[in-house]
Amino acid sequence: MKHPPPELSPMPEGLSPQQVVRRHILGSIVQSERSYVDSLKRILQDYRNPLLEMEPKVLSARKCQVVFFRLKEILQCHSMFQIALASRVAEWDATEKIGDLFVASFSKSMVLDVYSDYVNNFTTAMSLIKKACLTKPAFLEFLK
Repeated sequence: MKHPPPELSPMPEGLSPQQVVRRHILGSIVQSERSYVDSLKRILQDYRNPLLEMEPKVLSARKCQVVFFRLKEILQCHSMFQIALASRVAEWDATEKIGDLFVASFSKSMVLDVYSDYVNNFTTAMSLIKKACLTKPAFLEFLK
């Protein structure tokens, strides 16, 4: 099921300066989260999926797994956060509360494990990409 992205309603009249600042911060969080989720989707759809489906293979399935390690899970975490964020944004003017969402979404051991795995694999993934760019002209061409 497709959930609508978080959408902040127009700013109501009579907000205190602090409420205006909080609303701007919330708008920035919503925008950066949307951009991040869109980027993760694009990486998977425009790079990983075509590389896995390509014949002949430009990069083996094993190497693809190293390069895109845990990105699907990271996307799932942030997609779930975006759903929670959308419902919180919808009731923002009544509650003005968001910190608990970050704690609930990102302090779970599963999320920490996924990001830890991603970070620990990052250098290996980058080395593999660099080597593939130098030794596989078809891979370099694909990236263009």
